[in-house]
Amino acid sequence: RPSVISMSLGGSYSRTVDNTLTSVINDGIPIVAAAGNERADACTRTPASNNGVITVGGSKNGGGMYYNTNGGSCVDIIAPGQFVLGAAHTCQDCTVYFTGTSMSTPLVSGAVAILLQQQSSLTPAEIKRKLTEMCCRNILDFTDLLPSLRSTTPNCLLNVNAAELCSDTTIVLTSTETAVSTFTTTSISTKTSTRTTRLTSTIRTTETSTSTTRITSVQTSTIRSTVTSTISSTTTLVKTVTPSPTSLPSPTPICCEMLSSGSGSLEDDQIENNDDSLVQGIKYIAELVDVNETFIFTDPPNAIQLTCNIPARAGFDSSNPAASCSSMVEDNPNTPSGEYWITNSDGVAVKAFCELEKEEAKGMMRVANVDMRETDSSCPSGLALLTTPKRTCRRLSTTGCSSAFFGTTGITYSKVCGRIRGYQYASPNAFYWFQKNRDYTIDDLYVDGVVLSYSNNDRQHIWTFAAAIDEVKRGKQFACQCSNINDQLDFQLPSFVGNDYFCETGTRGTFRYNTFYEDDPLWDGKGCGDVSTCCDKGEWFCKDLNTTTSSDIELQLCGNENRSNEDTPLEIIELYVQ
Repeated sequence: RPSVISMSLGGSYSRTVDNTLTSVINDGIPIVAAAGNERADACTRTPASNNGVITVGGSKNGGGMYYNTNGGSCVDIIAPGQFVLGAAHTCQDCTVYFTGTSMSTPLVSGAVAILLQQQSSLTPAEIKRKLTEMCCRNILDFTDLLPSLRSTTPNCLLNVNAAELCSDTTIVLTSTETAVSTFTTTSISTKTSTRTTRLTSTIRTTETSTSTTRITSVQTSTIRSTVTSTISSTTTLVKTVTPSPTSLPSPTPICCEMLSSGSGSLEDDQIENNDDSLVQGIKYIAELVDVNETFIFTDPPNAIQLTCNIPARAGFDSSNPAASCSSMVEDNPNTPSGEYWITNSDGVAVKAFCELEKEEAKGMMRVANVDMRETDSSCPSGLALLTTPKRTCRRLSTTGCSSAFFGTTGITYSKVCGRIRGYQYASPNAFYWFQKNRDYTIDDLYVDGVVLSYSNNDRQHIWTFAAAIDEVKRGKQFACQCSNINDQLDFQLPSFVGNDYFCETGTRGTFRYNTFYEDDPLWDGKGCGDVSTCCDKGEWFCKDLNTTTSSDIELQLCGNENRSNEDTPLEIIELYVQ
């Protein structure tokens, strides 16, 4: 019986599971698996790393890659993986949006089923080859894919009809008399099933009979099945041959835990410590495929009913935005970082990147993400690209300050966190001792380095990053305020700065002109030398504003001398608000 196993799950590499997968594939059953959502190499995961498996990465709406999708040479094909509409278990006609390569996988499994309807004798290798031959090549934007994986990840978007490759034409495929059984190891009822028998906590079988299937392949990566109907009630499978699988636990506790976890990316770490159960389940499916008797579906009154009270989750759709990124953490604790719908100060649903994993900024909205170590990163508007000796962003103006602005799309915040990393060039002077008697305002040029601010009618200080010349006992006008080597500092920092600053130098000895100090980055909390409390605070800053605002954040990169004499070009700008 032509069949396909669809595995929207994953975990660390497991040799036991991998050997079982290979055995099943060698028996002629194609397996489709999720690449995973760790923004990492799929070759480190099971089942994604298996050479015979059809491994699926995720794209996003608009023709780009889903931010957290895994990639690399183990990925074979890409299918929609962000805000994918599927059937919900809560009622006969309910729908739900999920995100993750768990959603991409069943789309490809459906394409495999169509191929088997057309030609039931296809081997798993032939199916994989056909899918990659028919896919839309090089139309996806890889900007959001992890840079180290871009060159090895195939730019191959799922398409199901080679005759109309990557066109906007709707194609009608007429079914044959071949009955195709689609088996999936996921427990979620949003897959392309019509009648379902739940076998284990992570295994279900699906019998699909389709007379006509319409597949639309467009560059926005949308696949619609217009014939399949979904039955949410549980059915019982009656067959004349009885395999003898190992007894497995009830599906209800595990499935409900998965559905209520809030992640929308259900494959993560589901096989951890469950190798034996998964292997038995895969073998059981293989046994069923070898059975020649017909499967008969009935609806007995004592059928196992899977019931989970899972409310619609905010943030996954513009019609149901979350109140904030922090509420995403509270309501969906296992959700990966990524773009979600958030309500702004005008009550409008807007897309925002929510950091939901990194402890330093968990539950915050990311407003700046510049990392010039990535070769395709660009400097924000207002700063100029410096290519050597390191890719960094420098002042656009030769003297004074250059500004870059980072917007919040109208979302209110009262706290700012982040990090900035730069480098010393030649002779920056930190805070200007020679203007010590001046009553500074934030609009004045008062530091060599970076100033962060926001505006509530007038500019308000967030954080200052000062760059000092060196740690030689040359005089108070050159040292950080917190240097341990010079106790002669006789001027105070501007009152609006207070203790909200970092100060560091990139050189331990006497500075040299025309020198880029690349060995010791500024403001990373490391290599502080004799500079003490304003350097070794660590790399991350965090500040409560004691007010709320939806203002853009302004970054000023400043220097009171020509760039050829002093400069502090930036490598990393990472800012979050809450």
